[in-house]
Amino acid sequence: MKCPFSFDESLQMWVPRLHADVTAIVRDSGLWSSEFGPGPVHLPPEQKFPLVSADPPEHTRQRRLVGRAFLPSAVNALAPRIEELVDRLLDDLSDKGEADIMEEFALPVPLTVICWLLGTSPDDYQELRPWAYTMAEALWSNDPADAPRLMAAFQAAGGYVAQILGGRRQAAAAGETLPDDLITRLMEAEPDGTGLTDQEILFIVTPLISAGSITTTYLIGNLLYRLVERPERLEMLRDDPSLMGAAIEESLRLDPPIRGFARTNTAPTSLHGVDLEPNTKVVASFEHANRDPAVFDRPDEFDMTRSTQQLRQHYAFGGGIHVCLGAPLARLEAEIAVGRLITRLPDLKLAGEPTPTRIRVLNGWDHLPVAWVPTRVAR
Repeated sequence: MKCPFSFDESLQMWVPRLHADVTAIVRDSGLWSSEFGPGPVHLPPEQKFPLVSADPPEHTRQRRLVGRAFLPSAVNALAPRIEELVDRLLDDLSDKGEADIMEEFALPVPLTVICWLLGTSPDDYQELRPWAYTMAEALWSNDPADAPRLMAAFQAAGGYVAQILGGRRQAAAAGETLPDDLITRLMEAEPDGTGLTDQEILFIVTPLISAGSITTTYLIGNLLYRLVERPERLEMLRDDPSLMGAAIEESLRLDPPIRGFARTNTAPTSLHGVDLEPNTKVVASFEHANRDPAVFDRPDEFDMTRSTQQLRQHYAFGGGIHVCLGAPLARLEAEIAVGRLITRLPDLKLAGEPTPTRIRVLNGWDHLPVAWVPTRVAR
């Protein structure tokens, strides 16, 4: 790797690229703070993402609250519903013979799951979609001209969640049984001996519309692209479904849906001979760390037979205290979605040039045209 540490003019941030440097940064939350946001500018409080814009003890508190929705029992309980959702989407697709698999499959699966977590109608996923993308765009935005549009997305999404929360408060006051979802669990939580305010619940829940969906959409799309890019990979996975877990991890390593998150140093430090004054923003680059040849053999190749020891070292889901709480759910969604799709759509292949996302913090395809033999396969 020729340039392990350099200044990115477009982002106005320093970018460490070595796996060892990213490891040191994500594991030292005392020196490398998340409080000032994961991007190049200091986000206002109302535009911050929970967890990725907080340090302990506030981060610890937030993680404990949000973690209620991602306990292993809660994630595993979603598997039958995800399977049913995926099969229903594939029923609609199977006779078409071609589709933009991002628009018609990879996008609706995670956004529908978010609707379930919020306890709202699955049909609302189309309403959530533009907010999810725009809130993700805010992570690395450093153009003041974008601020009104980005804030509008946060406000619209917050209004949507506020309506759900208001209805839930009314139901609770009427003595009705509340659904077991994230909003109910937060309403009932008493982390400090007192309940959360509605504003605190909105702050925690609203950004999850984006954080819990877009990255999984790109994970599904990125893995599908790597499979159809080389037909022998697709056949290999079809012949040996036990490789699915490794295929997901290799996709996450080679094509992490999030390129990286910024940290801000709280004290003077230096990297590779560059002295950094306090409050300097750096981007812990997941995409570069995941291709560090000192850690990964043939780092630019997709290899689903790569050793477990290597795969476990990727940073697609971050690391340290900020490792993604939703990682098990994302893996589950990808396993079910991709596993069923490659089984039910025969002779799957690319049907045109894919379109990469324009959102800088994200890494994936907005459009991925594929084709297959239009046959309805019995489940």
